[in-house]
Amino acid sequence: MPFYPLLEGPECNGSVELFNFAPNDWEDASFRERFLNVSWADGSLWHSKCISVVSPGASVSVSRNDLSYLPKSKFGFLSLSKNLLPETTDILPSINDCHTLVPNWRSSLGLNDFKGGKTSYQGEIEPFPQGASMLSFSPFEQKFKNIENYFIFINLEKSPLYRKTDLKIFNPLSMKLLKTEIITSNSITIINIDNLCDLEENLLLMASENMAGIPLYFSRNKITRQMSLEHTHPPASFAIHGKRFAVQQELKKIWFERIKNTI
Repeated sequence: MPFYPLLEGPECNGSVELFNFAPNDWEDASFRERFLNVSWADGSLWHSKCISVVSPGASVSVSRNDLSYLPKSKFGFLSLSKNLLPETTDILPSINDCHTLVPNWRSSLGLNDFKGGKTSYQGEIEPFPQGASMLSFSPFEQKFKNIENYFIFINLEKSPLYRKTDLKIFNPLSMKLLKTEIITSNSITIINIDNLCDLEENLLLMASENMAGIPLYFSRNKITRQMSLEHTHPPASFAIHGKRFAVQQELKKIWFERIKNTI
């Protein structure tokens, strides 16, 4: 069963709505009481704490403000499990539970604006292998007056160590390097991406050669506080038949070769 990150954003609190029932109508074995947990890394260990017990068929909403015991400097991942998780482990707890892979168990991952308003998307996160790469284009940037745009990067790995690496932002047409930011494993990084491209039709290319994660795009109207939150899918999602991950490998190879030739 996957984990669910408690998002963070500029002038926002994160919240997660979890559902204790399968995302299909044939997994009767999954209909059971489960523990609701929050886990976080401290750089040497994973810590986990049971928040409550969720009845079968029920849903529960949790915000960052509900978790006073989660250290302010740490990023929390929620989960549902049939057994209590150990309080500390030297590797991310494995949740061996009845679950489906297609579709995956998802939750509503949201951001709540301090001045009102909320946005969310359906998602989850599985631990990424160390040293994997990430490639994302940004079709969701909104280049209008009074709109602010952010790229939000989330990583989860089995090791509790904090790794740091570069995330580079390019103009994919000219392959000009526009910005470099440091991203950290088992954490969230929030990057303002306003005014990086002059032309409205231009996309941004986000690339990391040494860390994979979930790429999110957050936009907000500074006046009305209307918000949107979207994510891009990995390149394998664009291949319908055949060896999808071989297609992804080839696409990444092409683009990382272009990046290499510009640096």
